[in-house]
Amino acid sequence: METVTTWEEIVDNIFRLESYRHSSEYSEYYLDRLKRGICFVVFERGGRLFFGPSRFIGYKNNNIDVHTNNEDKHGGITNKAITKIIGYSPRYDNDIENEYLKFCLSNGVTPTGSFGGKRKYWFYGNREIKNSLESDIQNILGFNIKTEEERQILIRIGQGNFRASLINLWNGCSVTSCKLIDILRASHIKPWSVSNDQERMDKYNGLLLVPNLDIVFDKGIISFDNNGEILISNRYNHSELKQLGIHKNMKIDIKNENRIYLDYHRNNIFVG
Repeated sequence: METVTTWEEIVDNIFRLESYRHSSEYSEYYLDRLKRGICFVVFERGGRLFFGPSRFIGYKNNNIDVHTNNEDKHGGITNKAITKIIGYSPRYDNDIENEYLKFCLSNGVTPTGSFGGKRKYWFYGNREIKNSLESDIQNILGFNIKTEEERQILIRIGQGNFRASLINLWNGCSVTSCKLIDILRASHIKPWSVSNDQERMDKYNGLLLVPNLDIVFDKGIISFDNNGEILISNRYNHSELKQLGIHKNMKIDIKNENRIYLDYHRNNIFVG
């Protein structure tokens, strides 16, 4: 089976599984997925937490029949797919674990255990994930925009996909090629605050950066020319910047579509 590649596919599966929970015919199937799960995407709705087990929601367009007949289903496969979309691996969290146990109790099931390890979560406490999932959920439920705040929430529907698209585009840090995806930051070239809706979601308006480069790029201490060569502000001590691993030989493999955004960054963010 093909694994999920977008937030929308994850959310579709979560809601399909949720529909089973409320079905007299399929609730037992849902509860079995819940108690046997090892890794979960956790989301919030109406002040309650809900748990989507990786081994189900990680396959594209999944349902009971397809999942039952999928002899090769494996959490190791779906975990990788979900991690690629979310941007970090599932983690144990004591508070979320307690909420999971309460959730199981409220549904009348006892977890079967986690094969000697700990259950892990892509948990709702991560702001980026929480906003993306909640706005996807509201959109699916036919959420009606009433205020500017609500409009801004819906604008961020694609935020999780923005990071995933940068991971696919750069396959590591755009500058250093560092492959530690969990620590890399999705950085807008033209800032979110001054971008229109299309620019905010455009993968070419983004660099995937190690944290030290993300900070100095965001503050305009560095930028890049149209050949991808690094520009370093003369207002800062270059020897001190070297302590952050920043030097004049750095460059990015620039894409043609990056140039319009880098032009904005050089003219409006870079401090020269």
